This record gives sequence, structure tokens and C-alpha cells, in this order.
Amino acid sequence: SQNLGYTVYSTAMAFYVPLIVMLTVYCKIFQTAEQIARQDLAATYFAPNPVTTENGYDANSKNAYPEKIAQKRRRTAKRNSITRERRAARTLGIIMGAFCLCWLPFFIGQVLGPFCKACVIPKHVLSFLLWLGYSNSLLNPVIYVT
Repeated sequence: SQNLGYTVYSTAMAFYVPLIVMLTVYCKIFQTAEQIARQDLAATYFAPNPVTTENGYDANSKNAYPEKIAQKRRRTAKRNSITRERRAARTLGIIMGAFCLCWLPFFIGQVLGPFCKACVIPKHVLSFLLWLGYSNSLLNPVIYVT
């Protein structure tokens, strides 16, 4: 439609407002993931060492499990947790980037048409931009798998 009010309202409600909400939520998720990763890393490497005997066994433990091996396993588990959190945040960023790259051109074209009378966007270009947006649904499973 060429109605300016309708164009602004429909594109804002269908794309721009959800985009701002998604970007805000993504930023919060990313900041929280980074903060947790830093705290976990600090807790892993700067945790106090338990009292050990000369051969590396926990002096306070009744079992004969070497404490150094247990510490190494805890560090590895924390490192794996940090890696997973960072990977999840990175994947979410890639998904957001793909969403913007696929849909932003279409919605810019939709808003540009009614506001710029001299800017005539051919129908085949608008159709291509729409299908570019649809291709985002094809990319999501590929992004999640990698």
C-alpha cells in the first residue's frame, strides 16, 4: 500500500520494533554470558588449593583420589562450560546477523517506496528482497547445526 501511515505502522510493528526488542535481549544475553564466563574462569583458576600430602593426595579426604587430578577435571569442566556459553552467544549473534541481512533490505524497500516518489523499485527487485527474507528460514537450521 502507498498509504504512509499504514506503511510506517505495519513495517514498524512487523519488523523494526521486534528487531529492537531482539537486539536488546541479545545484548543482555551476551553480556550475562560473558560475565558468567569471567566469573567461572576466575573461580576456576584462583580457587584455594586444598591441603595435600607429598604424593598429591588430599590430606583431609578418606579416599585415596589424587586432589591434583580432581582439580584438573574441575578446571576442564569449567572450561567446557565457558566454551559452551560463548558458543551459544556467538550462535545467537550469527542468527541475529542473518535475520538482519535477510529481512532488512525488504523492509527498507517497503518503507522507501511510499516516502520517495522518485525512487521506483521494480517489482522483480521487491520480489527478490521478499525471497531473500524468506531465505532466512532456510539459513536458521544450517546455522544451528554448525
